[in-house]
Amino acid sequence: MRTLITGGASSGKSTFAEKLLLASKSPRYYVATMRYSDPECIEKIRKHRRRREGSDIITIEKSTDIGDVIFPERGSVLLECVCTLLDNEMFDEEGNERDVYQKIIDGIGKLSEQCDDLIVVTNEVGSAFDVSYSQSTLNYIRTVGKINCTLAAYFDQVYEMICGSAVRIK
Repeated sequence: MRTLITGGASSGKSTFAEKLLLASKSPRYYVATMRYSDPECIEKIRKHRRRREGSDIITIEKSTDIGDVIFPERGSVLLECVCTLLDNEMFDEEGNERDVYQKIIDGIGKLSEQCDDLIVVTNEVGSAFDVSYSQSTLNYIRTVGKINCTLAAYFDQVYEMICGSAVRIK
């Protein structure tokens, strides 16, 4: 089963995704894409880790090149999150942009080939679209939208999180 979870910031996406992961087949893998870049990110990572404490979820920290991840055996995978991964891949250390749409789609495809259940968390960013954004920000938003549409077409289930409630779209 392939499940895509989208929604706004702090809408409950991660909590819902982790519940789905815990209800799926073992072994369970959590592919974490967030980097330890600032105090807010560090606190978010700690919060997510605390939620997984005591579970049998195996965390794999991989901020780029997710297509290189090899799982020791089939099971269930949670990829958290597409937007963070895109940011990590799209902009180099100097802020230069790269076209990484296909790399990310291919990487998610490689994860999917290795598991029975794949849960992918992403963000809904298109509703905040503003033409006054910088060209880089607009390119990022468009790329997130394109990735989300591609995944939604391919995946079996799509949920949008609204105020902590999962609304099934597909």
